[in-house]
Amino acid sequence: MTDEQFKALAPYEDLFDKVLHNQPGKYPGRAVVEMMLSVIRTALPRYKTNLNCGTCVKHLIQDAGRMYFGEKKVREESKPQEPVKEEEPKPDKAKKATRKKKAE
Repeated sequence: MTDEQFKALAPYEDLFDKVLHNQPGKYPGRAVVEMMLSVIRTALPRYKTNLNCGTCVKHLIQDAGRMYFGEKKVREESKPQEPVKEEEPKPDKAKKATRKKKAE
């Protein structure tokens, strides 16, 4: 997925999350759905769908979401990470002396 495609899908991250978890989401519009289809077809040229079918559009959005989150995970893993600073062990605190109760 190119940077342009990734940036084009980024505003719809909430929609992808909702649809992937079977929650109702707002229909993004025909132009957005066609853009998602073009992004999917760059990876899967034979991807077929019917944009006049509600279930097919839902599956298309789910597939675009899976591609987006997969690419996001790859990009996060490939970022150079800052070295983790190791914390120095804290000195043990002296235990407070407790009084023992006298047996009667």
